[in-house]
Amino acid sequence: TYTLDAQDALTIRLHAESDAPTWVNLSNHVYWNLSGDFSTSVASHRLLLPAETVYWNNPEHIPQAARPVAGTPFDFRRGALLGPRLQTENSQLAIAHGYNNAYCLAPEGAPIRLSHPASGRVLQMTTDLPAVTLYTGGYLDAGLPLEGGLTASRTCALALEPQFCPLTRTAREAPFITAPGQPYDHWIACQWSVNS
Repeated sequence: TYTLDAQDALTIRLHAESDAPTWVNLSNHVYWNLSGDFSTSVASHRLLLPAETVYWNNPEHIPQAARPVAGTPFDFRRGALLGPRLQTENSQLAIAHGYNNAYCLAPEGAPIRLSHPASGRVLQMTTDLPAVTLYTGGYLDAGLPLEGGLTASRTCALALEPQFCPLTRTAREAPFITAPGQPYDHWIACQWSVNS
């Protein structure tokens, strides 16, 4: 369910019911480029992502284990421009041609903030889900048609995907089991503003 309120905040409510125990981990995969120009890269965007840990992936993009973000190009706790981070030599960034990693939000419920300094546009995202995956479009197909006659390219947009923390070999407890009488019910809220 999509709801736009009087303050122009968009809330996405994800609800699922099942008649037997079922793994459910829904999200939203909207692509953002706050410049308004998908012919440019999101390298000019600034991201604030309150997370102490991030999941590293194997070459098939399967999450393996959570690691501290401190001292790595995955640390966005104080906010950072994406461009310099995307240029960092790092095995994880090489696998995904950028970011494609799940972060555990800390504290849970803390807002995620994406901004485009040149235009002043700001997206603030909140959720009751405990993690968010940052994907910077490293596998967007060149030539994929976009609105307005443009075509996609790597890093022309990014996605912020709230969800549960992934299962790994060392973390096998699935918090996202939906069962009769225990529906999946979570929300994602987006609020836009412009810094003058």
